[in-house]
Amino acid sequence: TCALDAGIRFDCDGDSTFSIADVICCARHLLQRTPCPDCPPDTGQVRPEPGVAVGFGTPEEAGGGIALPVRIAGTDLLGGALLTLEAPLDRYDVIGFDVSPPGSWLTLHEVRDGRLVLGLIDIRGGNERAGLGNHQFTLTLALRPGQPAGGQVTAVAGEFSGPDGVTLGVDLGRPSQTLPGSARVALSPNQPNPFSTETAFTLQLVEAAD
Repeated sequence: TCALDAGIRFDCDGDSTFSIADVICCARHLLQRTPCPDCPPDTGQVRPEPGVAVGFGTPEEAGGGIALPVRIAGTDLLGGALLTLEAPLDRYDVIGFDVSPPGSWLTLHEVRDGRLVLGLIDIRGGNERAGLGNHQFTLTLALRPGQPAGGQVTAVAGEFSGPDGVTLGVDLGRPSQTLPGSARVALSPNQPNPFSTETAFTLQLVEAAD
Protein backbone atom coordinates (compact mmCIF):
# COMPACT_ATOMS: atom_id res chain seq x y z
CA THR A 1 0.00 0.00 0.00
CA CYS A 2 1.33 3.44 -0.91
CA ALA A 3 2.10 5.80 1.95
CA LEU A 4 0.02 8.92 2.45
CA ASP A 5 2.83 11.11 1.14
CA ALA A 6 3.41 8.95 -1.96
CA GLY A 7 2.11 11.73 -4.20
CA ILE A 8 4.96 13.92 -3.03
CA ARG A 9 7.74 11.37 -2.75
CA PHE A 10 7.14 9.56 -6.05
CA ASP A 11 6.62 12.68 -8.18
CA CYS A 12 10.36 12.95 -8.83
CA ASP A 13 10.25 15.73 -11.44
CA GLY A 14 7.64 17.78 -9.54
CA ASP A 15 5.07 18.10 -12.35
CA SER A 16 2.18 16.64 -10.26
CA THR A 17 1.76 13.64 -12.59
CA PHE A 18 3.12 10.10 -12.62
CA SER A 19 4.85 8.97 -15.81
CA ILE A 20 7.98 7.40 -17.26
CA ALA A 21 9.71 10.73 -16.71
CA ASP A 22 9.50 10.10 -12.94
CA VAL A 23 11.16 6.70 -13.35
CA ILE A 24 13.99 8.23 -15.39
CA CYS A 25 14.33 11.06 -12.86
CA CYS A 26 14.68 8.58 -9.97
CA ALA A 27 17.22 6.56 -11.95
CA ARG A 28 19.33 9.67 -12.46
CA HIS A 29 19.42 10.29 -8.72
CA LEU A 30 20.42 6.70 -8.08
CA LEU A 31 23.17 6.79 -10.70
CA GLN A 32 24.79 10.00 -9.48
CA ARG A 33 28.07 9.38 -7.71
CA THR A 34 29.24 10.80 -4.41
CA PRO A 35 31.07 14.11 -5.05
CA CYS A 36 34.82 13.66 -5.46
CA PRO A 37 36.75 16.01 -3.09
CA ASP A 38 39.93 15.84 -5.21
CA CYS A 39 38.22 16.37 -8.59
CA PRO A 40 38.00 19.77 -10.31
CA PRO A 41 34.58 21.46 -10.03
CA ASP A 42 31.94 20.62 -12.62
CA THR A 43 31.41 23.76 -14.70
CA GLY A 44 28.25 22.66 -16.45
CA GLN A 45 25.17 20.49 -16.08
CA VAL A 46 25.34 19.00 -19.58
CA ARG A 47 28.17 16.88 -20.94
CA PRO A 48 28.38 16.86 -24.78
CA GLU A 49 28.25 13.34 -26.18
CA PRO A 50 28.62 13.05 -29.98
CA GLY A 51 28.92 9.26 -29.73
CA VAL A 52 25.20 8.76 -29.10
CA ALA A 53 22.75 8.77 -32.03
CA VAL A 54 19.19 7.57 -32.68
CA GLY A 55 17.68 6.20 -35.88
CA PHE A 56 15.22 3.64 -37.19
CA GLY A 57 15.65 0.42 -39.13
CA THR A 58 13.37 -1.03 -41.80
CA PRO A 59 9.96 -1.96 -40.35
CA GLU A 60 8.78 -5.53 -40.80
CA GLU A 61 5.22 -6.86 -40.84
CA ALA A 62 4.79 -9.91 -38.60
CA GLY A 63 1.88 -11.50 -36.78
CA GLY A 64 -0.59 -8.76 -37.64
CA GLY A 65 1.72 -6.05 -36.33
CA ILE A 66 4.70 -3.98 -37.39
CA ALA A 67 8.11 -4.38 -35.75
CA LEU A 68 10.13 -1.17 -36.03
CA PRO A 69 13.82 -1.36 -35.01
CA VAL A 70 14.91 1.62 -32.91
CA ARG A 71 18.65 1.98 -33.45
CA ILE A 72 20.62 3.59 -30.64
CA ALA A 73 24.32 4.04 -31.24
CA GLY A 74 26.62 4.47 -28.26
CA THR A 75 24.58 2.54 -25.70
CA ASP A 76 27.80 1.93 -23.75
CA LEU A 77 27.83 5.69 -23.07
CA LEU A 78 24.27 5.72 -21.68
CA GLY A 79 22.78 5.10 -18.29
CA GLY A 80 19.27 6.14 -19.32
CA ALA A 81 17.31 7.76 -22.12
CA LEU A 82 13.88 9.20 -22.77
CA LEU A 83 12.64 9.46 -26.38
CA THR A 84 9.49 11.21 -27.57
CA LEU A 85 8.06 10.02 -30.89
CA GLU A 86 5.34 11.29 -33.17
CA ALA A 87 3.44 8.35 -34.65
CA PRO A 88 0.02 7.66 -36.22
CA LEU A 89 -1.45 6.65 -32.85
CA ASP A 90 -4.97 7.29 -34.11
CA ARG A 91 -4.58 4.18 -36.26
CA TYR A 92 -2.08 2.04 -34.36
CA ASP A 93 -1.94 0.56 -30.87
CA VAL A 94 1.43 0.26 -29.14
CA ILE A 95 2.01 -3.42 -28.33
CA GLY A 96 5.44 -3.20 -26.76
CA PHE A 97 8.95 -1.80 -26.66
CA ASP A 98 11.51 -4.54 -26.07
CA VAL A 99 15.24 -5.19 -26.10
CA SER A 100 17.17 -8.22 -27.33
CA PRO A 101 18.94 -9.88 -25.63
CA PRO A 102 16.92 -9.12 -22.49
CA GLY A 103 18.32 -8.50 -19.03
CA SER A 104 20.56 -5.52 -19.73
CA TRP A 105 18.03 -2.71 -20.11
CA LEU A 106 14.71 -1.82 -18.54
CA THR A 107 12.42 -0.67 -21.38
CA LEU A 108 9.31 1.44 -20.76
CA HIS A 109 6.67 3.00 -22.96
CA GLU A 110 3.55 5.11 -22.63
CA VAL A 111 1.30 7.31 -24.75
CA ARG A 112 1.21 10.85 -23.35
CA ASP A 113 -0.38 13.98 -24.84
CA GLY A 114 -0.82 12.27 -28.20
CA ARG A 115 2.81 11.21 -28.46
CA LEU A 116 4.68 8.00 -27.74
CA VAL A 117 7.31 8.15 -24.99
CA LEU A 118 10.02 5.47 -24.78
CA GLY A 119 12.20 5.02 -21.72
CA LEU A 120 15.48 3.13 -21.29
CA ILE A 121 17.42 2.45 -18.09
CA ASP A 122 20.67 0.46 -18.00
CA ILE A 123 20.28 -2.12 -15.22
CA ARG A 124 23.73 -3.70 -15.51
CA GLY A 125 26.26 -3.34 -12.75
CA GLY A 126 29.63 -1.65 -13.18
CA ASN A 127 31.48 -4.93 -13.76
CA GLU A 128 29.01 -6.07 -16.40
CA ARG A 129 29.49 -2.91 -18.46
CA ALA A 130 32.97 -4.08 -19.46
CA GLY A 131 31.45 -6.79 -21.66
CA LEU A 132 28.98 -4.70 -23.60
CA GLY A 133 27.40 -6.28 -26.66
CA ASN A 134 25.03 -5.13 -29.35
CA HIS A 135 21.45 -4.65 -28.25
CA GLN A 136 18.45 -4.36 -30.54
CA PHE A 137 15.48 -2.28 -29.44
CA THR A 138 12.16 -2.96 -31.15
CA LEU A 139 8.92 -0.99 -31.09
CA THR A 140 5.87 -3.09 -31.99
CA LEU A 141 2.68 -1.52 -33.33
CA ALA A 142 -0.65 -3.12 -34.28
CA LEU A 143 -3.05 -1.62 -36.81
CA ARG A 144 -6.52 -1.02 -35.43
CA PRO A 145 -9.42 -2.72 -37.26
CA GLY A 146 -10.74 -0.71 -40.16
CA GLN A 147 -7.83 1.74 -40.20
CA PRO A 148 -5.54 2.29 -43.21
CA ALA A 149 -1.94 1.17 -42.84
CA GLY A 150 0.98 3.53 -43.28
CA GLY A 151 2.14 6.77 -41.73
CA GLN A 152 5.43 7.89 -40.28
CA VAL A 153 7.28 7.60 -36.97
CA THR A 154 9.54 10.53 -36.07
CA ALA A 155 11.77 11.13 -33.04
CA VAL A 156 11.03 14.71 -31.99
CA ALA A 157 12.72 14.96 -28.57
CA GLY A 158 15.20 13.09 -26.41
CA GLU A 159 16.82 13.26 -23.00
CA PHE A 160 19.96 11.25 -22.27
CA SER A 161 22.02 10.49 -19.16
CA GLY A 162 25.43 8.89 -18.77
CA PRO A 163 26.11 5.90 -16.49
CA ASP A 164 27.00 8.42 -13.77
CA GLY A 165 23.64 10.18 -14.05
CA VAL A 166 25.01 13.31 -15.74
CA THR A 167 22.82 14.80 -18.47
CA LEU A 168 24.28 14.29 -21.95
CA GLY A 169 24.10 16.75 -24.81
CA VAL A 170 23.07 14.72 -27.88
CA ASP A 171 22.26 16.06 -31.34
CA LEU A 172 19.09 14.04 -31.93
CA GLY A 173 17.98 15.62 -35.20
CA ARG A 174 14.60 14.38 -36.45
CA PRO A 175 15.12 10.77 -37.56
CA SER A 176 11.99 9.27 -39.11
CA GLN A 177 10.76 6.10 -40.76
CA THR A 178 7.75 5.48 -43.00
CA LEU A 179 5.56 2.53 -42.02
CA PRO A 180 4.48 0.03 -44.66
CA GLY A 181 0.98 0.56 -45.95
CA SER A 182 -1.27 1.40 -48.80
CA ALA A 183 -0.68 4.15 -51.33
CA ARG A 184 -0.31 7.58 -49.74
CA VAL A 185 -3.02 9.08 -51.97
CA ALA A 186 -6.18 7.46 -53.34
CA LEU A 187 -8.86 9.01 -55.51
CA SER A 188 -12.41 7.64 -55.46
CA PRO A 189 -14.66 7.22 -58.49
CA ASN A 190 -16.63 10.35 -59.29
CA GLN A 191 -20.19 10.77 -58.09
CA PRO A 192 -22.62 11.21 -59.72
CA ASN A 193 -21.71 9.35 -62.87
CA PRO A 194 -22.89 10.09 -65.48
CA PHE A 195 -23.22 13.84 -64.82
CA SER A 196 -24.12 16.92 -66.79
CA THR A 197 -22.67 19.99 -65.06
CA GLU A 198 -20.59 18.86 -62.07
CA THR A 199 -19.30 15.78 -60.23
CA ALA A 200 -17.27 15.11 -57.03
CA PHE A 201 -14.27 13.02 -56.04
CA THR A 202 -13.03 11.96 -52.59
CA LEU A 203 -9.30 12.22 -51.91
CA GLN A 204 -8.05 9.79 -49.25
CA LEU A 205 -4.78 10.34 -47.37
CA VAL A 206 -3.11 8.01 -44.84
CA GLU A 207 -2.11 11.01 -42.69
CA ALA A 208 -2.92 14.68 -42.38
CA ALA A 209 -1.31 16.73 -45.16
CA ASP A 210 -1.65 19.94 -47.17
